[in-house]
Amino acid sequence: TEPYALRRDEAIAKLAEAGGVEVRTFVGHTLWDPDEALKKNKGKSPSTMPGMVSLAKALGEPKEPLPVPSKVPPLPKGVGNYPAP
Repeated sequence: TEPYALRRDEAIAKLAEAGGVEVRTFVGHTLWDPDEALKKNKGKSPSTMPGMVSLAKALGEPKEPLPVPSKVPPLPKGVGNYPAP
């Protein structure tokens, strides 16, 4: 969500797509989508705990987590066969 990270991610996605790699991004490391929270709060990040509490109430309950997968497919051949440093 930081500007430098957004620029970095966009540059990496363009490189990957130019190489034929499908790029998909997901929001998943926060309870609420940071962009949605900022929009709801008129573009401002809360700077106090009461401000965060008010924003959380305005956003409502976070979405339920996805279920745990029943199985994870194996990595493709040649991927992940690197020795630990």
